[in-house]
Amino acid sequence: MAWLEELQLVAASGDPSPLTDGALLLGSGHRGHDLTVIDSGAGTIRWLALSEDGAMPLDAAVLGEEPRIAASGSGGSLSWPVLQAGFDAWDAGETDSFHTYLGDTPSYGMRAVVLTARLDSGPAVFIAGPTADAPRAYGLEGGTLALRSAGETHPYSEGTSAMALVTAEGTPFLYTGSATAHGIAGYRVTASGALEPAGGLGMAESLPLAGVSALAAAETGGRSYLLAGASGSSSLTVLQVAEDGALEPTDHVIDSLHTRFGTVAHLETIALGERVYVFAAGADAGLSAFALTPAGTLVHLESLADTTTRPLDAVSALAATGAGTAVEVLAASATEARIARFRLEAASTGTATIGEGTIDGGTGDDILSLAGGDGRLSGGAGRDILEDGPGSDTLRGGEGEDIFVLTADGTRDVIEDLTPGADVLDLSGWAFLHDAAQLAVETTAQGAVLRYGDEELVLRTADGAPLEVDDIPALLRQGPSRVTITLGELQVAPEPEPLGPPLVPPPPTMPAQDPADPAPSPDPAPTPSESPETDGFLLIGSDGADQLTGGDGPDTLAGADGPDTLSGSGGDDNIAGSGGADVVIGGEGRDSIGGGEGADLVTGGPGADVIGAGRGDDSIDGGAGPDRMSGGAGEDTLLGGAGDDTMGASYGHDVLYGEGGDDSLGGGTGRDTLEGGAGADAIGGGEGDDVIAGGEGHDFLAGGGRDDSIDGGDGDDRINGGDGDDTMTGGAGADEFVYNFFKDGDADVITDYEDGVDSFRMSGIDNAPGSGLQGYVDALNISDTAEGALMDYRGHTILLEGVAASELGLEDFTFL
Repeated sequence: MAWLEELQLVAASGDPSPLTDGALLLGSGHRGHDLTVIDSGAGTIRWLALSEDGAMPLDAAVLGEEPRIAASGSGGSLSWPVLQAGFDAWDAGETDSFHTYLGDTPSYGMRAVVLTARLDSGPAVFIAGPTADAPRAYGLEGGTLALRSAGETHPYSEGTSAMALVTAEGTPFLYTGSATAHGIAGYRVTASGALEPAGGLGMAESLPLAGVSALAAAETGGRSYLLAGASGSSSLTVLQVAEDGALEPTDHVIDSLHTRFGTVAHLETIALGERVYVFAAGADAGLSAFALTPAGTLVHLESLADTTTRPLDAVSALAATGAGTAVEVLAASATEARIARFRLEAASTGTATIGEGTIDGGTGDDILSLAGGDGRLSGGAGRDILEDGPGSDTLRGGEGEDIFVLTADGTRDVIEDLTPGADVLDLSGWAFLHDAAQLAVETTAQGAVLRYGDEELVLRTADGAPLEVDDIPALLRQGPSRVTITLGELQVAPEPEPLGPPLVPPPPTMPAQDPADPAPSPDPAPTPSESPETDGFLLIGSDGADQLTGGDGPDTLAGADGPDTLSGSGGDDNIAGSGGADVVIGGEGRDSIGGGEGADLVTGGPGADVIGAGRGDDSIDGGAGPDRMSGGAGEDTLLGGAGDDTMGASYGHDVLYGEGGDDSLGGGTGRDTLEGGAGADAIGGGEGDDVIAGGEGHDFLAGGGRDDSIDGGDGDDRINGGDGDDTMTGGAGADEFVYNFFKDGDADVITDYEDGVDSFRMSGIDNAPGSGLQGYVDALNISDTAEGALMDYRGHTILLEGVAASELGLEDFTFL
């Protein structure tokens, strides 16, 4: 199901240079143009008219020769043509910000985030400079910028990287995103254009954002939304905006192998009728397109990768506009002097509706969402998106290529008219479902029944034909990884005593495993290779934004303070980012990398690397090879890549993906998400309410303290919930549930115990004298309940859902 059509490319600038620092602003103005290209690096601005055949240059100017308007209190001024382009974009539907400079010469100290708007109080300009602790609101009066208000300082207002204006129940709210404080600050814009505090949300409330890089506004189904892109966590977050400006998360997705918004830097929303489309891009060599449902869910439509004819490498600017039944998207690349153009065409714009009971669409491209209860959706003709809600729902797509979006509600849902080859299923809301092989498929006379944990989906084909197991993979729409957000006070462990660490701190030791069958110990630390004959470089940066690049030898790079970019290239390098939000690339070789303070982005590259990200909300990609990685304090995202990796999350709410290889993952303190991927993985959740998934392979999974959710996935897994009220799913394969102790008050649930396949390994059970092995089973006091068989040993209960007590016997247990 293709969505984006490629159009004729546009030259990025007047000379053969890429747009590395600038903006694309769509909107018509007095020059009769459709597109304004602001190239701050080259100091130029161009106006172009777009057509099917490309773009016609209309006018151009040198920014340093154009009039400027002083902005009191900002320490600088803004270019008048740039401001005009901003207002043209607002008139075309743009509600987010762009970057420009408060002076003639581009410099980090003068770089500012600017948002232009037309409000009831008149033309408004909001400015946040790089060193400002809050945004400032200005009114455009008689060709001058008059200061109306300076926003109050908020924990998330410093280091503003993006802004967006959202209108909720008739009230405009300005939101700022921080790349350093990792959160969003809100301000109500009063009738006079002043700014009043309206709360915020971020790291302290357990919102998993690392390095907010882009914000965008949307309205659909009568609800107002703010979307946030975060480069450090490669994530997109949807937040519903209440009438008082409060934010409530409705969706959170992370870039995957099927999408192209890793290290997201740009985010655009555009409404086509009642339907909202979302586009995201960054340093992931591509572009991802989504639809936003009225319930606030992102539905992945398509992702395009960079090619020789499609310049999407290192996207430096993004713009979108809509008219009639089409959306046009433009993306500039920082490495190629061309702008890519795409069109998304709708047969006809439809409705976007959310509610309960029965909801019918029309002949257009509708998006229908159920808010609760046992409901029914009917899309009618067109490319419809139907999203079920809590409860047992019935969905009917009608004619056209439809997307059925299923939520995790533990009930039976029905799709009445599935057309293979046209319709698709989005099951990303079912936690840790990544492959059709994880589904239990029962073929029926008119389709099939899919089961996954406590989810059941009945598929009835439009032509009444049965569906076989091999038919299911083609029905599943691949997309980002979806994470459920639970807001709450950030769980922070006491800071460790300073140890006087070396340049690169070693990863933490893994949590102790089950002594009955311990997981394989991680490989010993990699032995550095012999030094090559060529000596490496010793490069030390300053307190500014440094860019240091090593050679093929064993280099030592140290960045000091500031947002540095450090690249080791070849050789066994030693790299230290130190203070600031750094970008560190190890390259080939066995590298030792330390991120230091700040929200760092670290890539190890090929080779057995040792990576310690240090404090801050860091993002680490080990790359190929058996890597050792430690996130340190902060909310970190760690990707193991290919190879047998050892990964320690340490402090904070972290996300770890082992990916390929036999990996060892340790969660540490906080509410962590740990996923092993393919291979025989060993995962320990540590303290905190963790979500653990083994993936493919024979895994060992240990929950540790507190209330964990554990899913073994495919393979013969060994699962130990540990302390707390744990929910465990074995998945496919012969799984063993391990209990080394029992605690009064703990209540565990096993969702898919299969008699004759799965088993228990228990120690610490006391049997009655002379009762033999059967006495151990009797001591568990197994009884039937409405939900299933219940074990109760000294106040510690274990519920086996859907299992009868009579099915459990001595053959199900190994007692130690």
